[in-house]
Amino acid sequence: MILTSCPHCRRAVSDHAQVCAYCGGAITPEAKAEMAAGMPGPIRQTVAALKFHRLVAIGLFWGGILLAALATPSVTSNSEPQSSAALLMPLLTLLMIFAGVMWYAVTKLRLRYRK
Repeated sequence: MILTSCPHCRRAVSDHAQVCAYCGGAITPEAKAEMAAGMPGPIRQTVAALKFHRLVAIGLFWGGILLAALATPSVTSNSEPQSSAALLMPLLTLLMIFAGVMWYAVTKLRLRYRK
């Protein structure tokens, strides 16, 4: 009996096995050929997509922080009424930070509990 890698979870399985004992994925000749060719399987594609989502979440968070730092109004002696854009800027920065944190949390949970 020779051990080979499962094309789905990359764990060691028997070369005579029809189904992976760990992930339950079918070990077909097509799946073995796909693994030998270096083509990404469904799990690798999912992990790559989730890593991209994590990068987007981090970008949203730090973009919100940067925007908040750059858009902080300077203290002036005159009391001019602020424009509506200046009033919405703090809300936009908080929304970006909140969206980044939530997106990151959901992505981490999906990475942790993926099958």
